[in-house]
Amino acid sequence: MDKERLQEWTSTGKVTPARLKSALPTKKQIRESQKRLESQAPAGDTAAGQEILSKALEMEKETGSFYREMVHQLDEQGQALFAPFVEIEEGHLVLVQAELDNLRGLGYWLDIQEFDLEAG
Repeated sequence: MDKERLQEWTSTGKVTPARLKSALPTKKQIRESQKRLESQAPAGDTAAGQEILSKALEMEKETGSFYREMVHQLDEQGQALFAPFVEIEEGHLVLVQAELDNLRGLGYWLDIQEFDLEAG
């Protein structure tokens, strides 16, 4: 919680929802992360990548469930505050699932079939 929201909550007991900013990493940051991951697991070791992504997927599911429950339990002001977090977590879930599907070689990317084995 930023200092302004904390001060508002301390003085009034309420928090005005602020517009959340979701910043995607830059290409440079993604490449650096990819290099770090590649250095931790031998090339072609998809089992290690699958394990990492499976854990990340479970964490995203748990986090999304937490925020959905918060929205369900809170009053209108609280719902307005936490609803954007639900949307952000749903986006994270889709991205992690897409990466996991890609690593598993299922032929899907973001729930779109890349090729059809039946289509001669």
